[in-house]
Amino acid sequence: MRVVLSASIIFIILMVPKAVVYLFAKFWDPESTQSGSLSHFTTILDVLASMLQYTNHSINFFVYVVANKQLCFVR
Repeated sequence: MRVVLSASIIFIILMVPKAVVYLFAKFWDPESTQSGSLSHFTTILDVLASMLQYTNHSINFFVYVVANKQLCFVR
C-alpha cells in the first residue's frame, strides 16, 4: 500500500510542472500566442518539465522493481 501511495505522490510532484508549463505557454506567454511557436523561456521550461517527467518514469520503474522483490520475499 505504501509503495502505491508513494508512486502516486511522486507522480503528482513530478508531473505538475509539465501541466503548469503547458498552461503558461497556452495562456500567459504573449510571444507564443502571436507567433504560434514557443518563446525561448517557455522552451527551456518545457525541456526542464520533460526531464522531470522522464525522471518520474525511471523512479516508477525502480519503485515497482523494489515492490516486486518485496512481494516475492513475502510469499
